[in-house]
Amino acid sequence: MLRIPGQMRVSATATGPAGFPAVSVVVTRPESTPEGVAVLNAEHLRWLGVQERFRDLVYRRRLPYEVARRAEFAATVMGIAAMNLRMNIPTILVAQAYDGRVLGVNIYALAGFKRAYLQYQAIDPVHVPDAPATPDQPALRGIGSALLAAFAQECLDGDVDEVQLHPLDENAYRFWRRRGFMVCGAGGLMCLRGRAAIEAFKAGCQTIGSGADDAWLLCSPRTPSTVRPMGIGAR
Repeated sequence: MLRIPGQMRVSATATGPAGFPAVSVVVTRPESTPEGVAVLNAEHLRWLGVQERFRDLVYRRRLPYEVARRAEFAATVMGIAAMNLRMNIPTILVAQAYDGRVLGVNIYALAGFKRAYLQYQAIDPVHVPDAPATPDQPALRGIGSALLAAFAQECLDGDVDEVQLHPLDENAYRFWRRRGFMVCGAGGLMCLRGRAAIEAFKAGCQTIGSGADDAWLLCSPRTPSTVRPMGIGAR
């Protein structure tokens, strides 16, 4: 598969189960080219296919519903990424293996006043926790962490002082709290403030890249009902 042209932001290693070789991953900020858009469109169709396969497994009671829900959300995010790249909206990050496989995407916004907003992040559904593995496609860990490290570097290069996000669910809320984010506004808005905190967040993403804690899918522009709004400074 084609490597999408763009500016490389982070190179990392994704790990699989014991006995499987690690996979080299590169995260780029892609250029809006017909070839790059074609790659993301093709990946969108593939992720939709995975979504349908997972739905069928749920129907047959062979897969937890939560895994299928993650796959559905991931396919939606990939569709948004493909559309944004086609429209030359530059705030996209794409994680690819060195053989060209697209492993994940990150979509963010630079909101002005030295703020950035992390909108979406999604990993190839075959790599989300509890997804059914196949002999030639073991689940990889470390993809999400590489994307977040690249996002943090974008913030540092853009002189961002505050990162904002809405956590997807309670698990995501706990994930972000462990990485220094605090509730800072209505609707469950969480913030990370100060360049030193963003640098520490990037360093943490580069060292945390395995196990169930990997950042497969952690934010959404809408606050789910499972996340209770909290006051500023709530702990």
